[in-house]
Amino acid sequence: MSDSISEEEKGRRSRYFRNRQREIQTAKHERLVGSRFEVLVSGKSRRENQWSGYTTSHRMINFASQERELLGTYVQVEVTGTTPNSLVGEHVA
Repeated sequence: MSDSISEEEKGRRSRYFRNRQREIQTAKHERLVGSRFEVLVSGKSRRENQWSGYTTSHRMINFASQERELLGTYVQVEVTGTTPNSLVGEHVA
């Protein structure tokens, strides 16, 4: 069976859906700015005082903290910004 859709059209459709999904995800993330989440810390960034983890609702969040040893612990993080793929926040006491 031959393919009736050109490679160019397939590429255009794929770009459209990726861009649309990015818009939807960004809008959903922006509604969370100002919210606080309990986060399981799963990684430390190469950048000083930067950590990453997952909220209890499985959202990735990158956040700043002055604490030295957070890996594997739960912390409260307030969302201060977003990216298309994750949340950005600050560790709160």
